[in-house]
Amino acid sequence: MKLIKGVFFLAILLITSFPALLPAESTDPWERFSLSLGGFVTTLDSTVVLGAKELGTGLVINVEDALNLDSSLTVFRGDAFVRLGSSMRHRLDFSYYDLRRSATRKLEKDLEIGGNTYPIGTTVDSSLDFQIIKGGYSYSLLQDNRVDIALGLGLFVIPINFEVSAVGRRSTSESITAPLPFLHFRADVALTPKLFLRQTYELFYMEVNSFQGSLFNGLIALEYNPWKYIGFGLGYNIFRVALKTEGSDYPYIDFIGKIQLNYGGLLLYAKTWF
Repeated sequence: MKLIKGVFFLAILLITSFPALLPAESTDPWERFSLSLGGFVTTLDSTVVLGAKELGTGLVINVEDALNLDSSLTVFRGDAFVRLGSSMRHRLDFSYYDLRRSATRKLEKDLEIGGNTYPIGTTVDSSLDFQIIKGGYSYSLLQDNRVDIALGLGLFVIPINFEVSAVGRRSTSESITAPLPFLHFRADVALTPKLFLRQTYELFYMEVNSFQGSLFNGLIALEYNPWKYIGFGLGYNIFRVALKTEGSDYPYIDFIGKIQLNYGGLLLYAKTWF
C-alpha cells in the first residue's frame, strides 16, 4: 500500500509540474488510434488456498516456493485504443496478455491443498495460467496540447487455471473466470512534441457476503515517437488481484478458497499510431 501511495503521489507531482514548465505547442499531440505490441518482463508472487471452509484454517501455498513455478516470466503483450468523436475526448482501450507457468518438482515436505495430500518425496506436476483481458471507456476531463487527464470505467476478464497432479494420486484443480469492473484514471503529459509521459491507474474493490475481491493496476511509461506513425515506449507495470470466497456470491466465481496474484515488471513496446 505504501508503494501504491508513493507511485500515485509521484504521478500527481509530475502531472502538476511539467505542464507549467513547458511552452504551449501549436499542434494537437493526441493520437486518434494507437496499437502497441511489446514484451513484458515480470516478477511474480502467487498464493493459493483451496477447499477450506474457514479460510483462516487453510494452508497457504506460495506456488513459486512450494511448486517451483517460475518467479519471473517474459510474455507478449498487446494494447490498443481509439478516440471517438470530433473532440477526441471519448476513448476506448483494450489490452491482452497471457501468463502461463508449469513445473515439475519432487516435494521436500508434505503438501496439502484442495483436500488432497501429496507426501514428501512425491513428484508433482503443476501449472498456473492466467490471462488478462481488459476493455475500458474514459472521458478526458482536461485535454489541451500538453495534458490529457481522464476518468473512466472498464472491465477486467481474468481466466485463471490452477492444477496440481501426481502419478497414482488424485489431481487438484480449480478454473474460474473473474469479471472485475474497475475505476480508471489516466494522465498523459506531452513533455515535448515527440516525448510523452503516460500514466494509468485502475482500482477495484468489493465485498458481497462471503466474496471479497480487490484489484490494482498501475502503469507509468515514457514514450518517444521519433517518426510519423512509429513510436517506442519503456514502462513499469504493477498488478495485484486477490479473490477470496466460500461459495458463489459473485458472478462466474464459484470456489472455496483464496487466490492472490501479484506481479511487477518492465514493459518495452513499439507502437503504430495516427
